[in-house]
Amino acid sequence: MPCKNEESNIGRCLNAIIRQDEAILIEVIVIDNGSNDGTLAILEEFRPRITVLSLPDASIAQVRNYGVRYTSADWLAFIDGDVEVAHDWLKTLLAALDGEARAGVDVINLVTGSTCTIPEVSGWIEQVWFAQLAARDLKGEGYINSGHLIVHRKLFDAVGGFSPSLQTGEDEAFCEEAVRRGGVVRKLPEIRAIHHGYPKTLRGFFKRERWHGLGMEKHLGEPWRYRDLMLAFYCWVLLFLLCTSVIAGVPLGWSLPLVAACLVFPLAGFSIFRTNGRILVAIQLTVIFLVYGAAKMVALGEIFVRRILPAQIRKRPD
Repeated sequence: MPCKNEESNIGRCLNAIIRQDEAILIEVIVIDNGSNDGTLAILEEFRPRITVLSLPDASIAQVRNYGVRYTSADWLAFIDGDVEVAHDWLKTLLAALDGEARAGVDVINLVTGSTCTIPEVSGWIEQVWFAQLAARDLKGEGYINSGHLIVHRKLFDAVGGFSPSLQTGEDEAFCEEAVRRGGVVRKLPEIRAIHHGYPKTLRGFFKRERWHGLGMEKHLGEPWRYRDLMLAFYCWVLLFLLCTSVIAGVPLGWSLPLVAACLVFPLAGFSIFRTNGRILVAIQLTVIFLVYGAAKMVALGEIFVRRILPAQIRKRPD
């Protein structure tokens, strides 16, 4: 369990794990990534039931890999510090793995977990966004988010763990490599977990998706295969057209609405499709997608700045 500044969530999430009926089977390793709030004090309350490690200023992939080094367990469950597993999580997980094995699945080559749900008391951003994530899951396996990912150690070692070179997107890369090595990625929704740390404001949503967008760098060689990257490129093209039209003397009152329509209309159409024509929810989802696109656009800009400008120019003075 990696965590950083999770004082509002870490206690609840740890209690959910150690109170499992079969909790004696669980070894809990928490890796602090440089917290400066009350997280460490809360972690101390759970000793010696948990092992607390420290790895500040490391990537999330490095933090997860670091924790694995301190266990010899056959099965590894990666759970974020703001994710609360269900009261019957372990019992359900063991039963699900047994069921997969009985169905002929080689569970040693299985990457599993589930898309986290949202708390009962949640904001409109969480509700709308998680509804479309659920709709996405119905159309394919995709990948398992590393905030709630379970894998056998043999497959984890075969893949080589999470790529330490990635600032984000390490879970997607892990699942892709697992599949290339003969693994199977399968979400098991009965293994329930709740994500408490999801953004409740558009500003927080923007910051989260911008950070996740930095993981698009690994896809620059094949941008047409990844929707987030294509959306980011599309936003930059629209911005370029807007600037070009203004320089050419086209009144901003004409060019801005036209360029905006080229972005809003496709996103609105996609939102209507995703929400089965529920207009109010479609409007809300369109707003979220606009913020999402802006976040990916900024992330792509950061990627190119990092690649083009020398490190000494990008480095900020202390």
